[in-house]
Amino acid sequence: MGQRVAFMFPGQGAYLPGAFAKVDCEPVVHDVLQTMDERSVEYWGDRVSPLLLETDAPRVDELLERRPQVLQLAILATSTIVFRLLGRLGIHPDVVVGHSLGEYSALVAAGMLTLDDAARALCERDRAFLEVSPPPGGLLATELGPRRAEGLLTAMDDWGLALAVFNGPRQTVVSGRREALGRLEKAIAGLDLSAVRLKAPYAFHNPMLRDVAQLFRESGPDLAVASPRCRVYSPILSRYISSRDDIRELSESQFTSPVRFYGAMQSLHSDGVEVFVECGARNALTKLVRACLPTHMKTIAPLTHHVTLDGIRAEFADEVSPASSAPMTLPNPLRTAVSPVASLPEPLKTAALEQTPRRPGVPSVDDIISELRKRYAASLEYPEKYLTEDADLEADLGVDSLKQTELLRQTMDHYEDLDLPSNFRISDFPTLRSLAEYLHPRITVAAVGM
Repeated sequence: MGQRVAFMFPGQGAYLPGAFAKVDCEPVVHDVLQTMDERSVEYWGDRVSPLLLETDAPRVDELLERRPQVLQLAILATSTIVFRLLGRLGIHPDVVVGHSLGEYSALVAAGMLTLDDAARALCERDRAFLEVSPPPGGLLATELGPRRAEGLLTAMDDWGLALAVFNGPRQTVVSGRREALGRLEKAIAGLDLSAVRLKAPYAFHNPMLRDVAQLFRESGPDLAVASPRCRVYSPILSRYISSRDDIRELSESQFTSPVRFYGAMQSLHSDGVEVFVECGARNALTKLVRACLPTHMKTIAPLTHHVTLDGIRAEFADEVSPASSAPMTLPNPLRTAVSPVASLPEPLKTAALEQTPRRPGVPSVDDIISELRKRYAASLEYPEKYLTEDADLEADLGVDSLKQTELLRQTMDHYEDLDLPSNFRISDFPTLRSLAEYLHPRITVAAVGM
């Protein structure tokens, strides 16, 4: 590529149902899935391949609830397949970096671990969680910077809460017991900031997992470690790694130590990396790069939706596609999108608002779809023609649940008296039409347009 390239490997939540349905004839796909299926059947009596080859495979919420161990293997398989497909196209990294669980994928890509050993390590890791059974917990993504987040946790004085992930100057993830996270969520709302529960079965990267880490240390697999084929940066250890001792330290630290991904991005940028490629499903990590590093950084996320091998190749035409190199307009996925009117100079803003008609009565389902389409297109920088009413927002367009939650919040602000029940889940409404049909009977009055 002519520039230093970092391959980034995502962790929790980086799953796309039927991700490789359009490249299922590629040998690398079946080679990886055969290994994953063997380990998954051995440990859990279940197969991974249907999750990544069938477009009607279960969504991430269902897997987290019923088959979280198989989901972890699917994430490892996804990243490994993307890495090998890129290798087939002649695209290779100078350095690899993983986010949380993604550090295992990075080690496989660098050749330090075999895919089979990494799969066994993940299975033994999950087996340790099942045996120890830590308290019910989770993760909360916040708009707080590290210092402010640390100050708030100190004020709350709850030992079960811990800073788990540093994603950027204004995005920190906190882990802890569910009830403690609920109190933290209310405190953050009191500061007029956003917080979103992440899809996670445990309070990862938290000292409360010491017993799980101890069991994994005692019973985990003996991993064969090879010399790396490229540089490997660990956000958990905050340094480059290259030895067996490094991997042992990393494997144990993953349970209780925070992920310093923002620092990792800064370090790689300082070392001359200019192109960041997301080797996995979705585009969570490239969003972080675009939000936190200078705008001339190039980012590519080839698996935001179901693609062919030619589609992946097209992402790398002229080294980076124009769409992926465009800087994000939002500092992070939790911030409320700024409407076009709000960004105008004051005299033009006043005129624009005066010309915006107020729609009388209750909007139709089609009106709501049109409103949702405009908001999604403006925030995601997608042409409206791609946001068809029946397109699967997550599987087809790569719109993750964090972004959907943010856009739903804007929609609730747009319509007066729109309230949703406490058990509402955005993932239950995968298309604009399904969401609009759910919202329609709950909307009583139309509000001012965008």
